[in-house]
Amino acid sequence: GDVRMLPNLARSASATGAAAITGCQRTAGRWPGKGALEFRNAGDRLRFAADGEFEALTLLAWVRVGDLQTRQHLLSPLGEFRNGELDWYFNPDGSLSVGAHVTLESDPARGWRIVQSTPSLKAGAWTMVAVVLDRRTRTATHFLDGHPAGSGIIESRVPFRLGEIEIGDSERHPEARGNFRGRIDEFAIFSTALSAEEIRSIYEDGRP
Repeated sequence: GDVRMLPNLARSASATGAAAITGCQRTAGRWPGKGALEFRNAGDRLRFAADGEFEALTLLAWVRVGDLQTRQHLLSPLGEFRNGELDWYFNPDGSLSVGAHVTLESDPARGWRIVQSTPSLKAGAWTMVAVVLDRRTRTATHFLDGHPAGSGIIESRVPFRLGEIEIGDSERHPEARGNFRGRIDEFAIFSTALSAEEIRSIYEDGRP
């Protein structure tokens, strides 16, 4: 198909459509014959729409990080930092962070609620990263290769929000995070809080 578009293989693909590729190169994925996108240069990004408000979310991706020398961006909604919007990114020490924006007029502690994983991610190796967010339990839990890798409180008084999403680099907020450098060959958003057993099963089915 069109090399600048990436099809959405979810069952709800008719509602969300394909993703637009900017700059990224197609390359080898985590096993022979599986494709991936490589993010190498400034401006390389994948953009798609995932509009909605959610009581729970699971974000999941298979990645091969090129380096961890700078703070690397993975996922960022293209919004104006509305309440409930999310940010998901790597840190130089190999940990991952997820944040929910909670700038509420009635909330004296304004800004981001952030939960960080243990520093387990290694550059140059295919890794399945995931994070589960649940307003009911007020928790965010990170997973690396199917195993829990840290959790914490991420209370939000409004539902989690998604919108137009950019993976790799943020054209609208270039100062927010460093650019992602590496490969991604799968990315998924679930509108539910997957269990640890479900995430472990996805990892076992998909590991190279």
